[in-house]
Amino acid sequence: MTTESSGETLSGNLFPDANVNMRISPGAELPKQDSADLADPGLAALGADLRAVATTIDTRNEVISHFLQLGVSRSNMLSTGWIELPKTGKPVLIETQFSNPSLNNNSIRAAMTSVAAKAIAARKNTVTPVENIRGASIVSVPLYIDGETAGAYCGMVHDNRVNCSEALLVCQMIATHYDLWRARDEFTRLTFEVRSASTVLELIGKAQSTESTGAACYSIAGELKRLFGCEFVAVGLRRRNKIGSSLMAISSSSDFERESKTTLHLCSAFDEAVIRERYTAYPPSGDDHSGTPIAHEKLARHMRCDAAISVPVRNQDDEIVGAVTLLGSRELGLNPSTRHLIHALEHPLGGTVEVVKRAEGGWWQKIQRKLAIRKNLIVSRAIAVASALVIGAMFVPVSYRVPCQCTAEPDVRRVSVAPYEGLLESTFVEPGDVVRKDQLIARMDGSEIRLEQTAIEFDRSRARRQQEAMMAGGTISDAMLAELEYHKLDQRKKL
Repeated sequence: MTTESSGETLSGNLFPDANVNMRISPGAELPKQDSADLADPGLAALGADLRAVATTIDTRNEVISHFLQLGVSRSNMLSTGWIELPKTGKPVLIETQFSNPSLNNNSIRAAMTSVAAKAIAARKNTVTPVENIRGASIVSVPLYIDGETAGAYCGMVHDNRVNCSEALLVCQMIATHYDLWRARDEFTRLTFEVRSASTVLELIGKAQSTESTGAACYSIAGELKRLFGCEFVAVGLRRRNKIGSSLMAISSSSDFERESKTTLHLCSAFDEAVIRERYTAYPPSGDDHSGTPIAHEKLARHMRCDAAISVPVRNQDDEIVGAVTLLGSRELGLNPSTRHLIHALEHPLGGTVEVVKRAEGGWWQKIQRKLAIRKNLIVSRAIAVASALVIGAMFVPVSYRVPCQCTAEPDVRRVSVAPYEGLLESTFVEPGDVVRKDQLIARMDGSEIRLEQTAIEFDRSRARRQQEAMMAGGTISDAMLAELEYHKLDQRKKL
């Protein structure tokens, strides 16, 4: 392997017991040091730290940084590097850690990338001497995702058997715990998707059961406020001429003034989100480089809230039909789960509004519905008057005779038993009606069964991910218990 060196000077204490000034150049040699001074005998403690990182940290970049830092601080490695294999097929060094800042130079980075590329191509662990630095070797362990090589973890050590063996073991431990973190991250993602799907279905069901677009928007605003625990939720729809947005609903407010400052600020926030065509938040997140959303900033100050978040809602054709704005504390915009769930609601909310709009119809259909309602009201009043006359006639004395008294009982009784415990949603017969075989007599409320099925499916997914995590961690007994739990839940779902 040939590695170009910039010849930069490295000065300072590279090791605890060394006081040297050194220059990394082709043919340079690292100072000798007893392997007992570098080796960390507490591999169990290192494993506990790696397990803590894999099971408590959520973001991938933080996990990588901690794994690199632990490789340097808790082992005999002088430097560590994380290399990824993108779709282009050329390995990329994304992050490094050094035991001493003086080692941070392009020559070592290039050597790490080159050695990692060989380990990725060979799909096996490698220990390669560094040609331009005498007395040093680079240990590389490939990283896999779904059986495919996705990168490598590298570490540079003093070139002797003890150091290389220990560094190889540490790298393998880190690769294994990265697999554990990936399994946990996948399980968390699936859990969130199940909860999000259940929430979206419930919200859409309530909105679609309304009779008008305005009622649907009020239902959406109220449900989102309850779901996210924010102070205000507003729903706006684009006007028919596609110019500007109109405020349709505000949570906890059945009426509002069309020309008030609050309405104008909300409409400006709707328009800002529609123009950007994406999630918009004030204060903006660190990865948002589009600048501060002025309309959202003014809205948050006017409503005296710490954060304002908007997301455009789209129909099935991916056309923006409106926007939803949430106002609340600063944590509302910093919570990644809130952001993911809001993104998941973009198309369902837009599709729901479109469905309600089509069902509501145009001005002629609205007039017909009003006339039908008025007609029904007149008919209801006529029926009430007729009923009152009949009841009044019943109090008029009339002579009649009752020949006898008797009790009629059936010869054979049949009892229809419900398949499960629950509430009746509706009945289709009355006591004394004549029924025939296979006739539907009542309908059970299936919401509890559906919720139970969703919970069982979630538990099955959790058991499967737990099994995979245990298998990755090497705990066979726990993995077998997780598999038994999965089969138990599968049988329960079939029942």
